[in-house]
Amino acid sequence: MKRIISLLLSIVMLTGVLSVAGMSASAGDTVSVQYCQSKAREMLTMVNDFRTSGTWCWDKSNSKKVAYPAVKKLVYDYDLEKTAMLRAAEISVQYDHIRPNGTSPFTAYSYYGTAGENIAWTEGMGDDPQTVFELWREDNEMYEGQGHRRNMLGKDFGAIGIACAYINGRYYWVQEFRDVVVDAAQTPAVDGVVNVVADGSGKIDTSNVKAPTVNAPKITYIKSTAKGKLKFKWNSQANVSKYQIQYSYSKSFKNAKTKNLSYKTGALTVSKLKSKKKVYVRVRAKNKATGKYSKWSKVKSVKIK
Repeated sequence: MKRIISLLLSIVMLTGVLSVAGMSASAGDTVSVQYCQSKAREMLTMVNDFRTSGTWCWDKSNSKKVAYPAVKKLVYDYDLEKTAMLRAAEISVQYDHIRPNGTSPFTAYSYYGTAGENIAWTEGMGDDPQTVFELWREDNEMYEGQGHRRNMLGKDFGAIGIACAYINGRYYWVQEFRDVVVDAAQTPAVDGVVNVVADGSGKIDTSNVKAPTVNAPKITYIKSTAKGKLKFKWNSQANVSKYQIQYSYSKSFKNAKTKNLSYKTGALTVSKLKSKKKVYVRVRAKNKATGKYSKWSKVKSVKIK
């Protein structure tokens, strides 16, 4: 599966300390974690209000503010929450966007196409999610300091999982982002002590996790709108990376023309077709999570003007 990683950024937040020394991890390291997931989940509303309000970020030159139009709300993904909880334990051992065994943080994911991670720790500030969210907003930072802000506003993300873990006097916070939603079925929040293997070898339990499904698209409209011209539309779906369209003068699609279009597209107009000829059309969708195509849609045809 092709994997594209977004920005990996971190912030250290506590009173009077500007850096964190990572501890080395040994095989089988187990951390006793007091999870505060009810508090962590409160941050979802804050993030979505931020995303849907429309805001700005500095450009790379720090010379102008770039408008960030309102984007869709993130879906809380309970599979991704497990990843965030695991990473919260791991960053207490090694505070980095590298797992304690030296691998990418995204090896802790079950599925992703595009992904991002925000991490933080606080001390002496309690477990208030508003405080951490406001620090991650980075309103008063310049471009280099607004990575967390850009992640929370990322238009390519559709899912989020959040964790808050109290370990040895500090609260560790994690936001995990990805494009696809794997599990939106709500589970009880974990607010208690859990022993977690935090050496980087730990995995979330994916035995009951299924990759998001993508169905064969349905062509909802097809018409020859002018001489030599064809227009058709199909239903859009979530978890699609692109649509593939084929059209041909042959019902068997011999010598078919193929076009690959953005997942944001739900219509296509084709010109310079042969007049008085029947054209056959079909569409299929590529699953973001698996990289596999759906079945082709039912074939539709129309006679060209």
